[in-house]
Amino acid sequence: MATCIAPHEIPGFDPNKDGEYSQEAADAKKVFSSCHFKDLPKLVNKCRGLRIGLKSPNGYKLRITGLEGTVYWGREEMLETWGKLYLPKPEEMVVMGAIDAVPSLAEGMQLIVLVDSLCRVYFYESEVLHLVAESVGAFLLGTGAASPPIRSFKYGEYCAPKTEEEYLQIMKNAGIPFIKKATKDFVQSKEKGINDSLDLLASL
Repeated sequence: MATCIAPHEIPGFDPNKDGEYSQEAADAKKVFSSCHFKDLPKLVNKCRGLRIGLKSPNGYKLRITGLEGTVYWGREEMLETWGKLYLPKPEEMVVMGAIDAVPSLAEGMQLIVLVDSLCRVYFYESEVLHLVAESVGAFLLGTGAASPPIRSFKYGEYCAPKTEEEYLQIMKNAGIPFIKKATKDFVQSKEKGINDSLDLLASL
C-alpha cells in the first residue's frame, strides 16, 4: 500500500466545504484509500469535518472525525473495547469518521466508522461491530459498505472473562457499575419483605 500524501497536499483542500461531488471529497477518497494505517489518525485529524458521499449506504455521507467528534467523545476506552472485546483476535482500531442520522439501533442514530490495522472497515452499532469492507479503498472508491455486512461481531463473543477480575475490568471499561454482593443481598431481603407484606394484604 502506498504511503499517503500529506493532507495539505490535497488540491484545494477545504474541510468546511460540503458536497459529495466536490474536488476535495474526490481527492480525499484517493488519499484515504492509499494511506498506511499508522498514518490514518493524523490524516483524520487534518481532514476533520470533510464530508464524503458514499455509494453504500446510498444517500449518506461519511463525516471525517476522530472519536472526539462522535457520540462517544471523551470515552477513550472505547477504542480498546472495540479492538479487544469484539473480534476473534485483538486488533488496533482507528476511528475514521461517523455517518449521522442513520435509522438504526446505534446510539444517537450515529454509525461509527472504524478501520483496523489491515485497513478493513467496520460500522459500530449498539454493541455489534459490522465488517462492511475489506479495505478503505473498497469502502470509498468501490461499492461501499456491504449490505448485509460481510460479518458481524457481538460484544464479548470471543472473549468471555476467565476470572472475576477480568469480568470486573470489562464492566469497568464499559462503564457498567458493579453492585456488591452485600448490596444485592440487602435489596433482595427488602424485596422479600415487600412481597410478604403484599401477600398479607391480599389475604385480608
